[in-house]
Amino acid sequence: MRETLLEFFKKTGRPHRLEEILRRFGLEKREAKAYLRGLVREGLLEKKGSQYFLPARVQGPISLHRDGYGFVRLPEKDLFIPPGYTKDAWPEDLVEARLMPPGRDGKPWG
Repeated sequence: MRETLLEFFKKTGRPHRLEEILRRFGLEKREAKAYLRGLVREGLLEKKGSQYFLPARVQGPISLHRDGYGFVRLPEKDLFIPPGYTKDAWPEDLVEARLMPPGRDGKPWG
């Protein structure tokens, strides 16, 4: 069912409320919430208020610093990637990053 839910979000490309998912798939509320909670926990969906949606992702070449952090170079502004989140990327690799809510400095990160 989790794959079916993910495919549904990818096809529609828009946020959905729990009630809509219940009607569409004929799930019980407790069951649907468990699936959605799991997808949010895994980072495959996000929830804001009562809406569930696919996380925003960006793609670009990465610049790495010897201290472990990096930046995904984007046309509008580079995206900071903290140490430990660069995984095994090499300089100039094309990477995909998930946009995270702004940190204490007010800037988004990935």
